Amino acid sequence: MLVYDLLTIAARMNAVREYFAQLMGLSGPQYSVLMAIAQYQVHGRATVGALARLLHVSSAFLATETGKLVRAGLITKRP
Repeated sequence: MLVYDLLTIAARMNAVREYFAQLMGLSGPQYSVLMAIAQYQVHGRATVGALARLLHVSSAFLATETGKLVRAGLITKRP
């Protein structure tokens, strides 16, 4: 029963993420990256490696998605 309840919660949380992302003109993963960057900036610099670990994605995927966010003017990247 607990597993099914957790799956239902996860599905609803994903639907909320997609809704907020759509309002901003983003994909769900782009929204997650943007929110992770905002969270990490409070504690210092948001590095690609740290964000990839947090989001459980590869650095290559994160680089692709952050590139889209840079082109949209939502973030800036520094070496």
